[in-house]
Amino acid sequence: MTAPTDAASGEITASDVVVIEIGTNASGGSNQITNPGSAGSNKIDVAGTFADSGSMAVGIVTDDQVGVSATVGESLTFYNQ
Repeated sequence: MTAPTDAASGEITASDVVVIEIGTNASGGSNQITNPGSAGSNKIDVAGTFADSGSMAVGIVTDDQVGVSATVGESLTFYNQ
């Protein structure tokens, strides 16, 4: 990725949110991302001329449904008002 030519150093601070739109979600460009042939965890790296970089993990699953279960410890708290 290339920072705009009029961007100041540190223009994006640590508390800012950066949204990256890819493929048909983006307002421009023609490239698409193709899912890998098998399920697993994959890493997407982001870097460019803006002097910073990062990565994110993306889980690729073989089904459109993912089961999630959890155990929550019992807790009951009373507050005197």
